[in-house]
Amino acid sequence: MRALSGIQEAKLDIPSIVAKAAKMTDHNDHTGARLYLASLVPSAKKLMKAYEGVQALQDFHGSLTSAVGKARDELDEKLHDVLYSAIDDKENFEAVWGAL
Repeated sequence: MRALSGIQEAKLDIPSIVAKAAKMTDHNDHTGARLYLASLVPSAKKLMKAYEGVQALQDFHGSLTSAVGKARDELDEKLHDVLYSAIDDKENFEAVWGAL
């Protein structure tokens, strides 16, 4: 198991991260899963705030509207890059990203 860059903990349990994100998506909490993954990278505070905004709009509308979905898709590109840079082992990255 490898650590995410910038995380103060020595190691992260990648299988647990994958399981938590996958469980969230299984329960239709796709935005929450993205917010959770962003929260693991200290340098992604702005990205976390952006996902919180998406979550608030989703809650307001009762679902993910197409406009909010487009915004989330753009954030997903940034999240992909942040996680790719932060996870040293690329197999672990693929597992984490695949949980979404």
